[in-house]
Amino acid sequence: LEMSPEVIASVPDCEGVLQLFDARKEVLQISGTQTLRQALLGQLAAGQAAYFLYEEDSMYTKRESELLQHYLSQHGRLPKGNDLSDDLF
Repeated sequence: LEMSPEVIASVPDCEGVLQLFDARKEVLQISGTQTLRQALLGQLAAGQAAYFLYEEDSMYTKRESELLQHYLSQHGRLPKGNDLSDDLF
């Protein structure tokens, strides 16, 4: 879906998982959130993502982990927006 105020207005403000894409439709970030619409509005203001997908899911942390694992197995790395700092280890 296109990252625009009109499209975001149709997204429910419930728990779920977002996949953010750049203009080339490459994954920028995969993240779970308690408020889909509010998270998208924050991303719209940041201006980095051009497109998005979302899934409503009350178990969003589990689904976020599944999507990240799938991406990692396909690409051998996490999306840039999900890179973990070495400070965590």
